[in-house]
Amino acid sequence: GCTGMDVISILRKKRQPVTGLEIVVNAELTQAPPKRMTSISVKYRVSGEGVDPTAVRRAIELSEENYCSVGLTLKMSVPISSTFTIDE
Repeated sequence: GCTGMDVISILRKKRQPVTGLEIVVNAELTQAPPKRMTSISVKYRVSGEGVDPTAVRRAIELSEENYCSVGLTLKMSVPISSTFTIDE
């Protein structure tokens, strides 16, 4: 949730024409209990006509590296990868 708020806020500050954001998170778990997460993937789906991919990439980087305390905390013990798409 916090990364979504960050990314939208950053993109709006960059005056990107964002009309929506969807985030899908998947995690790989160990087989044995307690089923600990071994990796997390975050997929950002940005909507808006003419949204700059460079701006989206940078907004995600800023969120993941500086602003999202939840992501930064998890990243210390579990690898997190992220991707994005832009739907016009």
